[in-house]
Amino acid sequence: MSSFRIIFGESLDYVPQLLTPLCQTKSQTEIHSDLQEDLITTLLNLSIHDNNNKKLLAETPMVIPLLLDALRFVTIETRTNVAATLFTLSALDSNKSLIGKSGSLKPLIDLLEEGHPLAMNNVASAIFNLCIQQENKARAVRDGALLPILAMFSNNQKAVEEMGDLGAVSCLLTLKKEINCARNKKTGLKKGGRRIWWWWWR
Repeated sequence: MSSFRIIFGESLDYVPQLLTPLCQTKSQTEIHSDLQEDLITTLLNLSIHDNNNKKLLAETPMVIPLLLDALRFVTIETRTNVAATLFTLSALDSNKSLIGKSGSLKPLIDLLEEGHPLAMNNVASAIFNLCIQQENKARAVRDGALLPILAMFSNNQKAVEEMGDLGAVSCLLTLKKEINCARNKKTGLKKGGRRIWWWWWR
């Protein structure tokens, strides 16, 4: 398996050839789910080999868009593998920027909100890794990451105690008082919640 991964890392042609079946279909409904899962899993396996593969995969133009399409529309098993692939690819700083700019944080956050136990670890790890980079932190807050992250932490007693020590409850209640209408509710939570976000991701 290792030698197989090395071969992919030595050529710019193998990845586009691998993904051609997905690129030739016009919509997600036309893609055979088993084929898509197998190809996504192959990308995941390639992404964990070394930094050369990580760089090659992320910089191949079709890879990230295909991952994002799969993250939005397919089975939970495949979406979990997409999140794991984004996590491993984001080990490189240059890839963090590419993935963040691609708009990947919003579908990752949406998947986190679904709360499927199979996906939670990979999705949270991917979001955390991406948010090591400052510009991605701002994107994550803008895309609504604050409340899902707090909800996830609330299931952990130690995290709850630390949030209490940091004044998170008081901050959230203050935010609620400052929100005057339903239209501003989401924006208010994102902007006002930035302080809580920094505690967890800086």
